[in-house]
Amino acid sequence: TRRGAAGVREHRRRVSALLQEVKQLASEGDWEFCRRKAQEGLKLAPDHAEFRQLHDRAESELEKRKRVADLLQKCRALLQKDQFEGAISLASQVLEVEPGHAEASELREKAGAALDRQSQLRELMESCESHERAGELELALEKARSGLKLEPRHPQLLSAQSRVTAALDHQ
Repeated sequence: TRRGAAGVREHRRRVSALLQEVKQLASEGDWEFCRRKAQEGLKLAPDHAEFRQLHDRAESELEKRKRVADLLQKCRALLQKDQFEGAISLASQVLEVEPGHAEASELREKAGAALDRQSQLRELMESCESHERAGELELALEKARSGLKLEPRHPQLLSAQSRVTAALDHQ
């Protein structure tokens, strides 16, 4: 039964070659192809522990990649809607799953800067209104102008600037 022995050797050679290919794909991070080739390997050798392990790792990496892509998409959408806290939270979740992820870092930084700017504008608007109520029109105008330097088309600050300027002109 030389033929049987030759068949076994050929089977082992195919399994070994396929295993090397799967390991190489895993080391390159080509998880989609790695998973497919590991499935092929499991058809040849259903109880092969390394094929099972590499297949499961590929599945896990692909799920992680999908989760990261979903989180980034949601993060970008929140950023577009000026929902900065939510965007920061989602970008941070990406960075927990994949530390050092460039886009997530950039989005978190952008959202943080926008949140700071939003907070500055709110403070300047409140200060402007407070000075205006107190009759401190020069200070109110200064706060409105400071805010408009940050955001030139801010409707409330533009309105406050017009009111205060008109009030100063009537003094």
